Amino acid sequence: MEVTFNMTNGNVFIEGVKISLGDDGEIIPKLRGFSKNLVNCNALGNEYLSAKKFSTLGSSALLVIHTKNRNVVSICILFDEIVFFDRTILESKIIKRFERKYGMAVGGSSSTVGEIGNFTWGKHIFLTIRAKAI
Repeated sequence: MEVTFNMTNGNVFIEGVKISLGDDGEIIPKLRGFSKNLVNCNALGNEYLSAKKFSTLGSSALLVIHTKNRNVVSICILFDEIVFFDRTILESKIIKRFERKYGMAVGGSSSTVGEIGNFTWGKHIFLTIRAKAI
């Protein structure tokens, strides 16, 4: 399944259907494989994790959808692709693919954070998390 973005209004789509909440509070599109209430806390809202892989920007990924007050407030894409870069996240292949596909330049506020300006709907942020071997 393909995930795409509309950078004008901040909508995210799965197979061309906008991710939103229905009147019943359930995620639209009705997708099998979302774990409901990964986190359920009235103050924080709810998070749903996809059990099924999606693809975007040439890489497979899982989605985490965060909802609050019957609104989708954020969508996190957890890429499978392991990315190594020398100095900054802006060197990563995923960001380069995003820039080519959407015609937008990603700026960096640190070596591990890339973001695209302030839109009326919010920000598009790329983060990298460095895991430490135990």
